[in-house]
Amino acid sequence: MSSFSERYGYSPVRTVVQREAIDSELRVALWNLMELAYFDALRSAQTMRYSGHEEVRWARRVWMFYFKQPLDNMPRDWATYLALLRKEVFDNEWFLVYDLLEHMPEIEPTTAASFMRTCNDLLARHLAAYRFVDGRIVEITSNEEIVEIEQALSETHSMGSAAATHLREALDLLGDRANPNYRNSIKESISAVESIASAIVGKKATLGDALKRLADAGVELHPALKDAFGKLYGWTSDADGIRHALTSESTATQDEARFMLVACSAFVNYLIVKASAPGVIAGDHPS
Repeated sequence: MSSFSERYGYSPVRTVVQREAIDSELRVALWNLMELAYFDALRSAQTMRYSGHEEVRWARRVWMFYFKQPLDNMPRDWATYLALLRKEVFDNEWFLVYDLLEHMPEIEPTTAASFMRTCNDLLARHLAAYRFVDGRIVEITSNEEIVEIEQALSETHSMGSAAATHLREALDLLGDRANPNYRNSIKESISAVESIASAIVGKKATLGDALKRLADAGVELHPALKDAFGKLYGWTSDADGIRHALTSESTATQDEARFMLVACSAFVNYLIVKASAPGVIAGDHPS
């Protein structure tokens, strides 16, 4: 469930999409995954001299290249060693947690692929901006995407536009860890575009109608761009798609909802810039 600050726009977008940050829930989830995948088995070994050779080699690599400490200072029992790793996960900077996470598949190479798939599912569920790709953690949600969302929220809010409400709701529905609603998040994203376009043409209209009237309101769009958003609107309006058949099971995915939020935010910003001439936006018409 989203918090009060998130629902009413006081919590910034980048705390919902976790870029350059890891919240407490994600830290707990990552630690639990490490425990279940690797550390439970390591704890059963009383000392490192009795553990498997590969595990000791892994511990030494982490000690040298992550902790950057002399080998003769390394703990000689797993309990002490893992207590240090736990402190790293819960008390360290977000980027160092990802540094440590990258070392995990090296413990047991035969299960590395399965671990990374499970980890990516967990990162997606918590809206982290990073994933394992080819054994390394890379960014999949850029700062530019987040800036587009933040700018659209700020611009539409300052205008008193209903588009701000639609965008905030789209973000909240996408970012609700407990009960995400991707279908309605997509609906709210496209509704934000519809609301701004209606404001520009000076009357309440569907996005398809508003796009046709933009030129009359002084906003010229390239035909291909107009056609692209017309088709996106058609997808969300399809009888078996997003905006209808609300009693049926939705097939909308997190990736689709995130794409629509970013794309619609960028288009809202674009339309605002195109309509920035004095008097172009006649009034807001909530959709």
